Amino acid sequence: MEDLKPAYLIIGTDKLKRKKVLDRLNTRLSEHGDMSMNTSIFDGDDTDAIISACNTIPFVTDIRYVQVNNAEKLKSDQIISYLENPTKTTILTLICDKLNKNSKLYKSIDKSCIINCEAPKKYMIADQLCQLHNIEKAAAERLVELLGEDTLLLDSQIKKILIATENKKITINDVNTHVSKSVASKPWDFTNAFAARDLKTALNTFHSMDNGSEYILLPMTCTRIKELIGTKTVGEQNLGLQNWQVKNHYRWANNYTMDELKNILNLALDCEVKMKSTSDSAGAFELFIIEAIK
Repeated sequence: MEDLKPAYLIIGTDKLKRKKVLDRLNTRLSEHGDMSMNTSIFDGDDTDAIISACNTIPFVTDIRYVQVNNAEKLKSDQIISYLENPTKTTILTLICDKLNKNSKLYKSIDKSCIINCEAPKKYMIADQLCQLHNIEKAAAERLVELLGEDTLLLDSQIKKILIATENKKITINDVNTHVSKSVASKPWDFTNAFAARDLKTALNTFHSMDNGSEYILLPMTCTRIKELIGTKTVGEQNLGLQNWQVKNHYRWANNYTMDELKNILNLALDCEVKMKSTSDSAGAFELFIIEAIK
């Protein structure tokens, strides 16, 4: 037990980092014997059961392991009280995506036992994949485009491709051959491309989305256009939105004249009528995109 601490906090959304941390911890725990009878895994909303498990004497082995997922849900006062005098035979691991560094729970954990698993920025993921695996930068970027930002999924897919290519350096052709697209574009990916007046990206994003998405995208697009009109009129800081929500609005607003923005709203009204009166609502919306951005 001298090499293990009574409590750890694993914080961040990077699933691959988190898995590696837990794998290392499980390896250390296995040195104390078969932990199957002395491992308990809980969700953070079950604080009473967690405290009870922590205070339970281990059976057969000399330690008990208690893992808490979604630890941000915990009744922190109870856990903090436990951590002030933890059971010497228990290893408690708290896992969460986010936790305020000023919170009592965060401060109650020894800093040396707080493990950062913060996810990398999207633009950094491809570089990290290249550092970890034998893969070309363009191939890594394509993989992120196809599968999204789940680092655990990306790592797993790369390992599968390496087996298929007999451990040769992965190229973009290898990715296109062995990986199918499994991440759907988000509605805001479309509205961002529309605001940027990027016709190709807007169309590609729309085509990658589920059938019927035009009924969600049309009102969202109108909202974005109204925001750009407001940006031109009163400034993005006066729209009643958070700073991060309007960080690109000034640049986007400059892509259109005021008359063009007002005309897009008129085109949107026409599009709504056509979508309701035709069996090809997707085609009507696609025509709206082209007419609005061209």
